[in-house]
Amino acid sequence: MGLREGQGGRLYITERGAVITNVDAEVLDLDFDLVLGEMSNEQRQYLHGRIDRVGLVPVFLGIHHGGIDLVPMDSIHEKLTKSQVEKLYQLFSPEGE
Repeated sequence: MGLREGQGGRLYITERGAVITNVDAEVLDLDFDLVLGEMSNEQRQYLHGRIDRVGLVPVFLGIHHGGIDLVPMDSIHEKLTKSQVEKLYQLFSPEGE
């Protein structure tokens, strides 16, 4: 499987550490007939549904083994606390301060 140059997107890390991205089905260099032949009926239905609804294919990239502590968020709409903002500044500052 390959991607055409210049394609990219978001990465998602599940609670079990799986790293997944969603890729436009049109940019995948993939033999879908071969892949579908190796899937269960449920997997095929899920994949067809994703492509029909949003045109994206979930792609497993690997397992996240740590390095960044991941915790569930209460809401993506809540404002960051002062402490969280300071940690972000530290993380992205050139000196790490």
